[in-house]
Amino acid sequence: MWFWVVVVVIAVGYFLWKSAQKREEQERARRSGDDDSFTITVRTSYPQAPTKKERGSDARWLLPGDLIEVAGYSITAGFVYAADHKPGASGKWSDPSLINTRLPVDDHPPGTTGDIGYWPSYSGLSPANRAGYLQWLADGRKTPAVDTGHLFIFFYGLEKRAIDELIARGTWTEELDLIRDEVLRLRELYPDSGSFQGYTGSFLGLLACSKAMLTESRVELQSPLARRWDVPLEVKLGLGQFAAAGEPVPAQWALQWAYNIPLNNLRTPAIRCREEFESLFLSRYSKKHGDGIVVAPSKTPLRIEYQAASLAISSRPFRLHTELPDVTVLKRPTDKLRAIVEECTNALDKYSRALGRKSAASLTEYLPALLPKEVLDETSSAVVARVREWLNELLAEDALREAAASDLVSELEGVSPEELTRKKWELASLLLGKLGFGVEPDPAYGGKVPDLASTICIFRQEWKPESKLSPEFRACAASLPFAVTVSSTDGVDAAELDVISRRFSGLSAAERNRLEARLRILLGSPPAARSLRSAVSGLSETQRQEIAKYLLLVAAADGRITQEEVKALQKTYSVLELPPESVHSEIHELMAGGSGASGKEPVTVRQARETSPSYELPPQTATEGGVIVLDEESIRRKREESESVVTLLEEVFYEEEPQAQLETVDEDEEDQGDEIFDDAHRRLVLELLRYGQIPVERWAEMCREVNLLPDAAIEAINEAVVDRFEDVLIEKADPLRVVTDIADLVGGLYE
Repeated sequence: MWFWVVVVVIAVGYFLWKSAQKREEQERARRSGDDDSFTITVRTSYPQAPTKKERGSDARWLLPGDLIEVAGYSITAGFVYAADHKPGASGKWSDPSLINTRLPVDDHPPGTTGDIGYWPSYSGLSPANRAGYLQWLADGRKTPAVDTGHLFIFFYGLEKRAIDELIARGTWTEELDLIRDEVLRLRELYPDSGSFQGYTGSFLGLLACSKAMLTESRVELQSPLARRWDVPLEVKLGLGQFAAAGEPVPAQWALQWAYNIPLNNLRTPAIRCREEFESLFLSRYSKKHGDGIVVAPSKTPLRIEYQAASLAISSRPFRLHTELPDVTVLKRPTDKLRAIVEECTNALDKYSRALGRKSAASLTEYLPALLPKEVLDETSSAVVARVREWLNELLAEDALREAAASDLVSELEGVSPEELTRKKWELASLLLGKLGFGVEPDPAYGGKVPDLASTICIFRQEWKPESKLSPEFRACAASLPFAVTVSSTDGVDAAELDVISRRFSGLSAAERNRLEARLRILLGSPPAARSLRSAVSGLSETQRQEIAKYLLLVAAADGRITQEEVKALQKTYSVLELPPESVHSEIHELMAGGSGASGKEPVTVRQARETSPSYELPPQTATEGGVIVLDEESIRRKREESESVVTLLEEVFYEEEPQAQLETVDEDEEDQGDEIFDDAHRRLVLELLRYGQIPVERWAEMCREVNLLPDAAIEAINEAVVDRFEDVLIEKADPLRVVTDIADLVGGLYE
């Protein structure tokens, strides 16, 4: 007996020794591997993969160019499995992509009839649906209208071939590149199926990871920006490579990471305005972090799992080893990315809310004005490109040009405009500002909305989103209507224009440009004196006299005051509630205002010639008889004396400081209400959003609880979501599934 005990002990010891030796060899092999290797676990969501017998031993893989005839359909585009055998006993578990040439196919025109099912297979299709699938294959897989089930049947074959038969060999082949290109082509042709886009996106990530390992190279960013439940496969691998090498994370990689941080609920602007969000994130990430964030390696090893769509994929683990870290679990870099996401989301909020308003449909071409400038600079908008080109051509040789308001609006709308509302002009002015141009009149600077036939003035202007108007600018702007009203009666000459524009000399270049443009508009269409009456109502007599002195100085700037100017001054005096007849005495006082003069002595005024009815001021020399002539020094002193009117006019015309720019469509307009479902449908939607998918049987039970028909409930929910977000929420299959991007938008209504 002891003999057998000794034998057992020896056997057990030997077994343990061999096991330990084997583990040691595996560890040495793992440590001796390349640092850029990694681990991928491939598993399916099915309880059992088909056996070789169930797939059929005579099944063969067809490449592009190989011809197969099935029920009269000639298929040459390849990338399919085909066999000629009887279905196995467990037919429903047959390779779902396998084309069994013995199965019946309808002779009448092909189509899709009935429900193909959520787990479709060629063998499970009806004869009519097989005809539709074969027709799609024969047409080169490019027919616009195709059932999603057909897409998946074809994809199952690509997935099985790539994973089970090519990558498993341990080398990257040209055929894998062809498979990847075919998946990319199908994704571009059929972008509307959320489930197809999701599965194929993960598959492309797996291919990118496999290629990087098998070719010992850096992984390529493959997946387009899309909302996932986790960071894409190749992004995880690439981030691990950057961390291991001590290199910064480039902006595009950071964007993919930030957009898919697990359990990070993106707000509506980041989803509804995905392209704009992407552009803004890239800009601000680079501005904050330069070449990118350098992430220290984590202690968590990288593990990549691929959830196969096809039941034909083997369930055994498929592993490749790596020493790379999983940096997506780190809190510090994740928090930095979250901060940028929040900043970009806030910056896009006004634009997003405007898009969500039904009333904004008439403002579609104007809404880019609400985008941040860095997004506008990179946008591919045809409207923005058209307006920018027109503005550059208009100002190709001049710093300031006049144009009809209708010309600008036509460029914005692409058609001849019928009306110009205040909303449109506010947004048009804002858009021009962000494109590097100013326009007058501009509501943000107190300007009125022009008529379509009115003249506007456009000039180059650097964009400053938070610029404030200086008191000097506001005072000069307030004085312009009065000055132009008086001086324009006999045509504004250079001297009068100099008096008006010299007031701009102490202003910034931007303020001078805007006042020059405003002056150009006023000179082309001087305001009537009566239009100024309301602006000066309530002023004291002293204040009104100060304004009158300033206007008199403008009129006398050219050395003479014409009869027309006298009449204009008299009208303006009436507006100022001053005696019109006092204009003559004020002229006398102005002319006698030189040194040593009291300003009350009589002066000689030449009689007006018939051809030039005006008061001619004496030449700039003293005349005999002690008459004082108004010389340049007198004019200078009068200008200094009129400085007090600047502050006065500012108080009159700018009781409240206008905002530098308007970034709202309509302050009085309420945003479209968040609720789009009644109580019963909302209950169903919330349950579906909670789980992401619900079996059809369970859906029917839920609908009975709220007294709704299952199919009718789906249609009602999808119609409401299409009206709001222009896409459906529910994909009809078993189980019912939500479209991920739209689910995020709908979920945002209930945050």
